[in-house]
Amino acid sequence: NLNKIQNDYLFINTGVSGWSTLQEYIGLKEFIKMPNIKKIILFHTVSNDMWTNIKSNGFFPYVSLKDNKLQFFNSKKKYITPSYKRLFIYQYIDNKFLKGRDAQYLYNKIDFWIRDEKSYVWKTHIKLIKKINDIAKQNSLPLVIIDIPTQNQIKYRNLKHKRLTLMNNFCKENQIIYYNLLEHYPEKISKLFFNNDSHWNDLGHEFISSFIMKRILK
Repeated sequence: NLNKIQNDYLFINTGVSGWSTLQEYIGLKEFIKMPNIKKIILFHTVSNDMWTNIKSNGFFPYVSLKDNKLQFFNSKKKYITPSYKRLFIYQYIDNKFLKGRDAQYLYNKIDFWIRDEKSYVWKTHIKLIKKINDIAKQNSLPLVIIDIPTQNQIKYRNLKHKRLTLMNNFCKENQIIYYNLLEHYPEKISKLFFNNDSHWNDLGHEFISSFIMKRILK
């Protein structure tokens, strides 16, 4: 949509395919070599970004923290499904409640819920964003973070959400341009999404294209 409605910029999606801040960082290190870059826009959501960074039992590259420093690991070449995941009772519980969330995810989710910015997942996540911001600064480019709220955050949009607040504070401290879409979505948000899905439909893509044109380019 963005490349169709204007001719001043060429927008290149360097985040596909990627499901974590780590993959976005890896992609940026490669694509920053392209000439004449004007802005770096990072779309961010708590739905998967934070948790996939440290997911060591999947097909994705992951990171860990040791002595407060990031350690990087390649994705595993072969994934073997644990025997317990083959059980009917587990598959029923997973389909009904877990929705693919494993013990590692649940542990880190609880850790974040209890310890906020001191949690392992948050500290890892923030270090990756700092690395992305360092690349932006080294190339004299503005970094813009657009926070995409989850369906649960949209449902309770008038409440304060811990992760959105932490990200907002972090961006202020590090001079990063930050937008929380909860503050910019229209009243009838549901029209922007596919039914029973967290992904934007055509109207949703029109909304974000217009948002970028009006808020970020100008």
